[in-house]
Amino acid sequence: MSTRGVWHIDVILLICKFDIVCLFHCTGCISSNLQDTAFALESGRLMSDESHFFLPVNQEIALSLLNDVDSDELFRLVDSDRARLRQWLPWVDYEESPEDSLDFIQRAQRQYEVHEGFQLGIRYQGQIAGVVGYHTINWPNRHVEIGYWLGGSFEGKGIMTRACSALLTYAFDELMLNRVEIQCAVGNTRSRAIPRRLGFTLEGIRRKSEWLYDRFFDLELYSILAEEWRG
Repeated sequence: MSTRGVWHIDVILLICKFDIVCLFHCTGCISSNLQDTAFALESGRLMSDESHFFLPVNQEIALSLLNDVDSDELFRLVDSDRARLRQWLPWVDYEESPEDSLDFIQRAQRQYEVHEGFQLGIRYQGQIAGVVGYHTINWPNRHVEIGYWLGGSFEGKGIMTRACSALLTYAFDELMLNRVEIQCAVGNTRSRAIPRRLGFTLEGIRRKSEWLYDRFFDLELYSILAEEWRG
């Protein structure tokens, strides 16, 4: 019987995986979290269990999981470009020390361990230039959203376009997803250029969809399908 099927018994499940203990009380069907994981297992789309993920882009650019030792360098990048990043990113004010960057890195590691996506450091000529990654993957519906940011001193080199292109190929060819989305604030010209350059379709405007410090911003919703990327 498929692990996605209905369970007709009352049972307590104790799951000990990735050093996390969870209790589920099932009365007729498995929890949504278990369904998502079971679907990914059935479809062969779970990401590697290896603790280190490395995706080369070209001779100068590579994407890799951030490790604890990266916290100082990541914080320095944010802190040196704080005013510019703050225009469009809601988390900048909460990055006050390398410990805050470490907390982000460890949360990203947990996201990867439970197969919900990943956040990758963008390394340009060996330096951390920014971050790109998948928000929580919707396994049953086979879609995900890409988010990204880049340090100002690394702009204008085509880094982010190439990084997102690599994640699109990985999403469609390795994870077998069907749809990828990117959302950008209407006024964020550089961010909007990425999906347009990569052939995404602008589906519409999500009006006043994001609260950023003191007001709401409209977001543009872009998407691309597997058949469009491969075509």
